[in-house]
Parts: sequence; structure tokens; C-alpha cells
Amino acid sequence: ATTATATTATTTPNHRVTHGGSAGNAGTTAGSGASASSRNTDMDGLDPNAGRLTQLVAEVSAELRAMHEEDIAQHGGDGDGERHGGGTTSTSTTTNDNDHDNGKNRDDDAGGPARRGSKLLALADELQRVCEQLDTRSTEVQARLEKFEADAKAETQARLDHLEADVKAELEASAALATADRAGMVCERRWMQAVNGQGLRASDLVHLNVGGRPFCTTRATLCAVQGSFLDAMFSGRHPLQTIDDGTVFLDRNPDMFELILDWLRHGANTVLTLPSDPTRCALLKHELEFYGLERAAESPVPPGRDYMTLVRPEMCLGGDVGSSPGQFRDPCGVSVDADGNVVVAERNNHRIQVLTRRGEVVRQFGRQGNREGEFSKPWGVTVDLATGSGNFIVADCFNHCIRIHDPKGNHIKTIGREGSEPGQFKYPCSVAVTKEGKIIVCDYNNHRLQILSPEGETTLCIGARGNSIGQFQNPRGVTLDHSGNIVCADMKNARVQILSMDGAVLRSFGSHGTGCGQFDNPRGVAVDTQGNILVVDASKRLQIFTATGDFIHSIPVGGDVAGLAVDKHDRILLAEASRHRVSIY
Repeated sequence: ATTATATTATTTPNHRVTHGGSAGNAGTTAGSGASASSRNTDMDGLDPNAGRLTQLVAEVSAELRAMHEEDIAQHGGDGDGERHGGGTTSTSTTTNDNDHDNGKNRDDDAGGPARRGSKLLALADELQRVCEQLDTRSTEVQARLEKFEADAKAETQARLDHLEADVKAELEASAALATADRAGMVCERRWMQAVNGQGLRASDLVHLNVGGRPFCTTRATLCAVQGSFLDAMFSGRHPLQTIDDGTVFLDRNPDMFELILDWLRHGANTVLTLPSDPTRCALLKHELEFYGLERAAESPVPPGRDYMTLVRPEMCLGGDVGSSPGQFRDPCGVSVDADGNVVVAERNNHRIQVLTRRGEVVRQFGRQGNREGEFSKPWGVTVDLATGSGNFIVADCFNHCIRIHDPKGNHIKTIGREGSEPGQFKYPCSVAVTKEGKIIVCDYNNHRLQILSPEGETTLCIGARGNSIGQFQNPRGVTLDHSGNIVCADMKNARVQILSMDGAVLRSFGSHGTGCGQFDNPRGVAVDTQGNILVVDASKRLQIFTATGDFIHSIPVGGDVAGLAVDKHDRILLAEASRHRVSIY
């Protein structure tokens, strides 16, 4: 009979809705319904249950309001005291005659609130289910929001890392350019020191700024090719436009000008080496056309270099002992790659460095050790230009093996190990490669030469310990002549032996001594473009012989030379171990 005054409550972990039958409770419920509706408005777009929740709250509020209004109508607006026991009931309006009728009316009226109470309970159950579904949906939405936030954070961090890497790369590139400029100035100063020793006057020197890079050379060098743009500029026939300090400014490519200037310094009758990269090659040709030197790359091969005029190196790389890029520690082997870069094997830095003639480090690889990519006192190095692979072939002396690396310095294979059997080595110290890709090795402490197939298998061992023709005592340097024959510096026998690829001795020349045509422990050997044989020995000199072994000339060198190479323009490169430098003549 008092269903209208009952309170129905539904509770979930995140929601609580209370419904009361009294006026105060109804007002509270209505307020709670409005609050619930407000709280869930932002969920409408996330789940259809949010709209259903608002509808349920409205229905519950309407039922409670109807019950409250009916209660007021039945009890004349004064029912609160009776329902809650807090007021008094007047007996003057009540008679025994009406008791029976009033009881009947109460029984009849009780059906309405009971029905509404059942409906409220059903609505409350549905409301609870909707709230639970909303809780589940809210958890899913929260998980999605957290995932979105994490993804956004990760993407932002990735972009920041990428930006940081780009900035770092730009800074490193700027630093590399600055280092290259400093290296270029050092080489220019060394070259100027060499030419100043020839009695040049200050008026013979020209200072240039080409594309922002400083250069210094002689007027005669710039005017070496008559009729060229440089000849017209610096021959004195036309006034020069200079900046405040007298420097001549040219708004041209400095890298290409460096190649052109280097070519002019070595004589305009030589062939200018074109870069192997097609883009750089096209750029150099464009610059040659601008300077009026387009025939530079088409000049015939000169009849031979005049070694009689060689007095001192034109430039030196290194000179400061150390392990930083561009420094050397006991360089022993030297070679030249397809781009004219200088390749140096450093005995006590246990690495290979590749540098331009300006001293800029192109790459370096290796460190001390006995695993792949490591060296222990690499003594000799050559570049496979004959087959075109450009691979570096290194005599890894104290690891008793030959290591092959690709043009980027990556290890390809290791050949051999310590021993005296074919395919084994004891302190290999020099290597050469044939046009078929065969490798010739000076097997120093086995007193022999070994010929390896391109796959690394030993196909022939030549010689044994002794001083007879065809025998060796510590063979120290090896190269190939224009006929493909082996030219070997037989160190302790103080001679050079020339052998065919099948091991037959073709000729031998030299003897112990320091006179012309004699040797004091010959250590390095090379062949120039004309087939002349160049030999360095412990007496700190470079000797030149004809292809048949006839003495031509001797040049004193400053340091203890451990390695020798000649490039395609007959520039001579000496690895001066004691001075920790490579000298270029």
C-alpha cells in the first residue's frame, strides 16, 4: 500500500541513480536525472546506449512525478506527515461510517502505485544494464584514446629523431667541408714551400679564390696552355680584377678547378684524368670548355717523364704521426685507385686509408685484430684496376694472410693462414694483381712468390731460399711489367728479378752496394707508363732503370721508404715510414 513512498536504487561501479516517491525525493531524482543527462551528453557520439540512458532517466522521472501528483490528489496535498509518520491526523473528519468505504478505496488505489513500482524496477534493471554497457564502452574508448596518444607520441618522436639526424648530417657535412678546406690550404702551403725553394719571386705567385676556396700557384702554371682563358687572364695582356688583398676571384666550381690546376702543374702535355662518376665527368668537361682547355682530356700520352729534373716532392700527405684521419703511423704500402686517390697501408695503425692528393680522407677501414675487417701490421696494398673491380688487396703481414675488400672497404674474403704449405704464408708483405685477376704474393719468410687464382687458390709457388737465379731471400716488393711479367725486389739478395708467370727467370740485375745500379736491401718496385722500373732501397734513394735493367738515374729521398707506387701520369708515390708521410713526386 506504501509503494509510492518506497525508494528504488540502482548502483554500478561508475553510476548511481536514486528514485524516491516523496516530493523531496522526486525533486532530487529529477535533478539527478538532469545531471546524468548532462554527464552523458559527450557519450552520444560514442555509443547508442548513451541516448537510451537519457531516455530511461526521463521515463523514471516522469513515473515518479506522476506518482507524486496522484499522491497529492488522494491526500489533499497533506500526505507527507502520514506517509512519514511525522504529522497528526484529524479525527473530526473521520467517522466509523466511512471506515469501510475508505478501506475499499485504499485497496483500489493501491493497484496504481504497485504497477508503477514494478515498472520502475524494470526501468531500473534496464538502466543498470545500459550503465554496464556504457562502462564497457567507456573502457574501450579510453583504450583507443591511450593508443592514439601513444601512436601520436611515437610519430612525433620519430619525426624529431629524423629531424635531429638531418641536422646532425648537415653539421657533419659542414664540418667535413671545413676540414677539406683546411686540408686544401695545408697542401697548398706545402706545394708553395716546394716551389719557393726553386727561387720564385713573390710577383710570380697568384692567389685565387675560386668558388669560395683559396688557391695559390704560379703565373707560369696558369699560362701553360697558350690561348686558353687562364692564359689570357694571367699573361699580363689584360688587367685583372682583384679583391682588396689582391686575390683574383673566379665564380667557378672549386673542385673542378683543383683537378685542372693539378693537371696544369704536372705539365699540359699529360692526359687529364676524367672522374669515373658520369656527373662529375660531365661537370669537368663543362669547366674545361669554359677555361678553353677542352682538349686536355684528349692530349696524347707523353713520351716519358724527365726524371732528371726531379729534386724534391711536390707535396706530402701526413707527416704528423697519429691515428686521426689523415695522419699516419708507419705507412708501408701505397697504391692508387681508379680516381687517382692515394691508398695507404699503415703498419702500426693497422688500417687502410684512402685520400685525395689534397689530403682529404675519402674512407678508412680496418683496426687491430685477426678477424674479418681487422689487420695486424698490414704491409702491402694494391687496387685491382686490371679487372675493373676496384677491390683492395691487402697483405696482412702479421696475420699471415691476404685480405680482399670491396671499393667501399667492406671485407670480401680472407686467403691463407700461417704455414709453409701452398696457400699458407709467413709474413706476406707485398701483392700485385694481373689483368686476369690473379694475385702475386711476396711470401717474405717462406722466401718465395705465390700465384693465386681469382678465387684464392694457389696455382704456383716460385722459388726457395737461396741466392741462385730463381731463388729468393726475403722477397720484399712485387709488380708487373707491360708484358705481364713479374718484377720482384729480392731484398736480401740485393737484386731485382724478372720472371714469367710460369716462374721462368727472364733477367736479373743489381748487386750489393750503394753505387749506381746497386742496392742496399731493395724494398719497393714499380713500373711507369714507359716500362721503366723504379726501385727504392734502404740507402734512401730512388733509382730508375730501363725495362731491361739499364741504370737511368738516381734521386735522393728524405726518409726511410717502405713502399712505392706510380700512377698513370707517372707521378711517383713514396711511403716514408720513418717520417709518417707519403711523398708525391
